[in-house]
Amino acid sequence: MLSTDVGLNRRTLLQGAAAIAGLTALSSSAAASATWGGEPHQSPIRITPGHTEPAHLPTIHVHYPHDATVTMTYVREDADDPDGCTVRGHEETVRAELPPGAASLTVGGVTYGLAQFHWHTPSEHRLAARDYPIEMHFVHQDDTGHTLVVGVWVRPGRANQTLGRLYDHLVSECAAADPVGHIDIGALLPRRHASYRYDGSLTTAPYTEGVQWVMLTEPITASPRQIELLRTMFPTGNRRDVQDITDRTVLSDRGPL
Repeated sequence: MLSTDVGLNRRTLLQGAAAIAGLTALSSSAAASATWGGEPHQSPIRITPGHTEPAHLPTIHVHYPHDATVTMTYVREDADDPDGCTVRGHEETVRAELPPGAASLTVGGVTYGLAQFHWHTPSEHRLAARDYPIEMHFVHQDDTGHTLVVGVWVRPGRANQTLGRLYDHLVSECAAADPVGHIDIGALLPRRHASYRYDGSLTTAPYTEGVQWVMLTEPITASPRQIELLRTMFPTGNRRDVQDITDRTVLSDRGPL
């Protein structure tokens, strides 16, 4: 199980009751920024553990199948470029798409369906001064269109069998989508689920705000070969630069309520 949170910032006085509930306050604070012309709440950010606020955070219940079929697709951002099939943009990626209802998580009585997960190299979020070679994003939406992203850092180490199976099907730009069966999505999460939480945005255009971020503190591992496969596909990287944290507070998980 994962845990989720409240997004505390200077507007918390207007959100006290919702903050207790957890996820609701995170959405509210992000919406307030857009509605009231507040400071931008963009992602990714640099997370400095000593500057986070410890909190007892409500629990997220993850429902990821151990035998799923995903469709590997290349996400293009240069369809109008004659050389687009050979040029790698920093906002492009390969993602694994799931059919509706195949995987989800629940928090505070709200269910968020897992729509897709994808990879960035190097990592987009920084942990203090540290970069990881890969960062995975599990992108969820609820029935009202609110987005929650679970981020997982990947460090060099033992091979991840599920990651290896997916990376055997990394599709090149302009190639056809490739269905891959028997994927254990849960094996892409670490065993421990302590996390950092904050409200932010998409990391690719249009950089929409109101995104709830849950960055797991413990990375998973991938073999050097697995890491190199993604780096070879994106030799100049496919991450967005770190954004200013502005008026936000990053919460660190002190354990469930």
